[in-house]
Amino acid sequence: MYASLADRSSRRLLKSLANVDVLAIDELGYINIKPEQTNIFFKLMEERHHRKPTLITTNLPYATWPDFLANPALTKALLSRLRERCHTITIDGPCIRPQTADRIHRFVDHRTSRPRAHLRAQSRAQS
Repeated sequence: MYASLADRSSRRLLKSLANVDVLAIDELGYINIKPEQTNIFFKLMEERHHRKPTLITTNLPYATWPDFLANPALTKALLSRLRERCHTITIDGPCIRPQTADRIHRFVDHRTSRPRAHLRAQSRAQS
């Protein structure tokens, strides 16, 4: 989104994202957002409001959104729209990423990104 400000294509980008059937925004708040990005994000959510579903994942509670969006008034309006018809699912528990990474490492050759079973079958065919 930020790059679209530089090349003046933000209107075209907003129109494109507003028309996506289901928009998934992953890890909102993971990186710092500039004020210009907050404005674009608000416009995007406003375009999608009551029209198309949007999935947002974040590890930040709603109370901290004004901090990372850096505009309390805009954030209040945004959250009012988002939370009007949303389902908030809070997951509280241990992180599964290390376990998942270990499992993936056992089954994937990271040099080729191929499953290890494929490598075993390939080496048997060559011998």
